[in-house]
Amino acid sequence: MVSVEGMALSTRRGNVLYLSDVLDSAVEKAAAIIAERNPDLADKTRVAESVGVGAVVFGALYDGRQKDKNFSLEGALNFDGETGPYVQYTHARCRSVLAKAGYAGSQKIDCKLLVDDEAYEVVKLLADFDENILAAAVKYEPSIVSRRLVKICQAFNRFYNADRIMCGGEVEKARLELTLRVADALKRGLKLVLLDAPEKM
Repeated sequence: MVSVEGMALSTRRGNVLYLSDVLDSAVEKAAAIIAERNPDLADKTRVAESVGVGAVVFGALYDGRQKDKNFSLEGALNFDGETGPYVQYTHARCRSVLAKAGYAGSQKIDCKLLVDDEAYEVVKLLADFDENILAAAVKYEPSIVSRRLVKICQAFNRFYNADRIMCGGEVEKARLELTLRVADALKRGLKLVLLDAPEKM
């Protein structure tokens, strides 16, 4: 059962909402949010389309296949909730940190330097991400990937707020490498649930 803003959809009763109209509204609202948050962003139209369409898709794939869905466009476009734009924004944040640091990555990460709880939680979530992807494939359940992406984002943002990434020395390199691993995982996961991963938002 799918409802939109609390109204159950039913073709027999004439309660119909066209997907094209929902997508158009989502892109329009995403464009307004981006214009307010980052008016100087290059290629705003393309990013707004990625975010708007992605919000609708992610909203449909966040809950289990067999659960009723109550879709809210405003909720789906929340940049701070369990949404596609939140995951896309966290990916863009990671890429921004890496660009400012001029960090391209190394072959290994020294986890011994990531001793605080926030960093450890990120490492744990990344460590079994492949198992989550496999479980989603076996169970035909994309929500497993969507929900794990949100958990990774929540953990990374706690890490980002708790630890100064640009702190110098080997610790900085370890934190930048962890940030790169998060960005790559988010990009891969977003692709699996059919969302773009903008570099800037």
